[in-house]
Amino acid sequence: MQEGSAFKDIFSPALVNQLAGELKSAHPKLDIAAFENDIVPLLEPLSLSERAKCISDGMKKHLPKAYSSAAKILHEVLGPEAHAGDWSDNSAMRYWPFGVYIVEHGIDHYEESVGLMYELTKRFTAEWPIRPFIEKYYDEMMPLLHQWAEDENVHVRRLVSEGTRPRLPWAPVLRDFVKDPKPVIELIAKLNDDPELYVRRSVANNMNDIAKDHPDLAVKTLLAWQKKKSKHTDWIIGHASRTLVKQGHPGALQLLGINPHIKLEVKVIRLTKKVDFGGALDFEFTVQSLENKQEDIVIDYIIHHLKANGSTSPKVFKLSKKTLAPKATITIQKSHAMRPISTRKYYPGEHALEIQVNGKTYERHPFMLVIK
Repeated sequence: MQEGSAFKDIFSPALVNQLAGELKSAHPKLDIAAFENDIVPLLEPLSLSERAKCISDGMKKHLPKAYSSAAKILHEVLGPEAHAGDWSDNSAMRYWPFGVYIVEHGIDHYEESVGLMYELTKRFTAEWPIRPFIEKYYDEMMPLLHQWAEDENVHVRRLVSEGTRPRLPWAPVLRDFVKDPKPVIELIAKLNDDPELYVRRSVANNMNDIAKDHPDLAVKTLLAWQKKKSKHTDWIIGHASRTLVKQGHPGALQLLGINPHIKLEVKVIRLTKKVDFGGALDFEFTVQSLENKQEDIVIDYIIHHLKANGSTSPKVFKLSKKTLAPKATITIQKSHAMRPISTRKYYPGEHALEIQVNGKTYERHPFMLVIK
């Protein structure tokens, strides 16, 4: 993809042409010109995911009607297996339509679809298409996932964790696992000391999902993992507990060796009172320990964003982790950009800054956001 192109242009006419040639090599009856004519003229206004579906629809029209035959063709045209966590370019995205095809046409074909997802995940990922199969074929899928957790291929092991995340972004929620995550915990417990960071990061993200609905269970699980004193456990605990730490959950803080009851004095000593949209909120504050011994602290800050209805919505931002000597005082400076982002709409008016240390909030101060 050329510099400056839209991300959706991964699914370009050139890619459709390449895919057509590959499919024809495994399915000689495929008409390359007809395949392209059914897809390429439709691509331009479509989003990334819509383009993936459009290509999948084209495959459905031009591959054999029998799903087992079509799945075999898709298997045959898969390229070389990817290295662990190697997403240095976007070439693997070309397999996204394969996952769409599996979900839309393969849900009633368990064996063929599972086999294709097993191979697909070695090249791209099957974390989205596998989810409806977990829901429909729970009794078959769970023993298989336990088996895959011990697979020699790193992508297959990661699929076990990533595919069972209760709240995987951009994917349907697995409501049964939101309600009861214990089956997921049993799976990822097999992966919490995986030699590949690629897998361990997924395990931590899965546990972070679980912590959003079952914080005490997540802390209990992480504590049990911590007691095993694996060389990889500390990293997973830190990453998996990030949401709970932001929330000031005492158990999560204690997992990180942080005293949630430390006595502190926090003072904001400088704050931009008026911020032009596109500029930055500059602030400075001090944190003083009132304890007689050294303590570790986790420092965050909260921006209370003004909403359209006049209320505010808090967003916690990570800042730093510090070690405070007895009775010591430290000074922190920060510049927070107030510029357009795709995930938030800003409104002019009074916002607020609040400092958070070890999950406890201090010193809420208003500031004005000006949008011209």
